[in-house]
Amino acid sequence: MSHRRFLDVVALAVAALASSGALGQTGRYYITDEDQPVGSVWTVQGGNIVNQWFTSTGARHGAIAVGPSDVRTLPEANGGGPPVIGDRHTLGGAFLGPLPGFFPAPVGAGRIIDGAFDGRNTYVVSGFDIFGGTGEVWAFGPDFDGPGAFMFRAGINDQGITYDTRTNTIWTSEYNFTSGSVGFVKQWSLTGSLMSQFPVIRPFAAGLVESERNTALAYDPSDDTLWLNAHVENTLTGTTGELWQFDRFGNFLQAIDPTPNSNVLYWGGEFNIPAPSGVAALTVAAVGLVLRRRRHEEPRTE
Repeated sequence: MSHRRFLDVVALAVAALASSGALGQTGRYYITDEDQPVGSVWTVQGGNIVNQWFTSTGARHGAIAVGPSDVRTLPEANGGGPPVIGDRHTLGGAFLGPLPGFFPAPVGAGRIIDGAFDGRNTYVVSGFDIFGGTGEVWAFGPDFDGPGAFMFRAGINDQGITYDTRTNTIWTSEYNFTSGSVGFVKQWSLTGSLMSQFPVIRPFAAGLVESERNTALAYDPSDDTLWLNAHVENTLTGTTGELWQFDRFGNFLQAIDPTPNSNVLYWGGEFNIPAPSGVAALTVAAVGLVLRRRRHEEPRTE
């Protein structure tokens, strides 16, 4: 059965669940926005804005990492560009000071507007824009620090990224500039094997809505679901600020609009990732060992 026919079958059931209140937003979703001239970090829970603070520089921030006890954000960056100084805040939004400095890599990569955190390492993906784009996934220290280590090449249009603590994998989401097309969310192994993918599609009263530009991708470990900001062009919803929730198999669960009628575009998004422990700590430590080894390797040649 095609994904369209499948979603047609389940649309009414999903709508019934949503209207009955059976679905909920469990974790607290930390998101950055594209608005200028003042950048903001928002926290959303239960479908509502529960907190908001401004970036220390006033610039719009994108990449974000949350946990276990603070929030780190970076201004919009482009591969090969000058270093940018980010913010560190408490989980409640109190400013703690600047980050040590992020050096976007590599030269020729596109913009970096989302980040991920696995409890020890941060990740970014360099998506396509007017500056170019490679779709490369890079890993850094917990504060987006260090020279960075190349992980793998994802899709050239991928601009959303998050880390899946349950399966120790990375998810990316497409920001497709072709209006009216559909973007995909993709699951990758840490060595770059594509494990699964699903189209970003929402059942709607008048039909199915496809989102082509998908940012602020975030994995919620509290209920094993994925969230993103759906940016829909020329379709039925007429909104650019909706947050959509999916299960890991691509089934649409719900949509919320925490800032109705404002058309805020969210760029980066994450849920709180606790410090790793037990087997998870060993897995993350192994990833760190691979990253350290790669930092000492000869530069890659394409």
